[in-house]
Amino acid sequence: MKQIILTTASLLAATMNILADSSLPAPDPVNLATARRILLESPLIDGHNDLPWQFRAHYSNDVNAIDLTKDCSQMKTGSRTLVTDIPRMRAGGMGGQFWSVYIAPQMTNSVGTQAVLE
Repeated sequence: MKQIILTTASLLAATMNILADSSLPAPDPVNLATARRILLESPLIDGHNDLPWQFRAHYSNDVNAIDLTKDCSQMKTGSRTLVTDIPRMRAGGMGGQFWSVYIAPQMTNSVGTQAVLE
């Protein structure tokens, strides 16, 4: 049962996270209230995020280059938009975030080690 709730909460959080897109229809208020209640009871923990890679690849690891306290949904990093900021995390009911280390497969040996440390 808990797995069903967590899966439902994940799907609902993802749905809530795209509410800023005005081309989408408004969510049903009853379903939205249910989703918010579920997320309060079973917080969503996001275990994948490209933000550290975007800082490295597009902002020379300058963590001051992006103000995550503001909506960053229109910011571009290369051909992609920035997918993380605190207002959208809160709106989506995210309860926590953690990152694992990712490097491109072609980064091996000392180049890979340097990328991990960065």
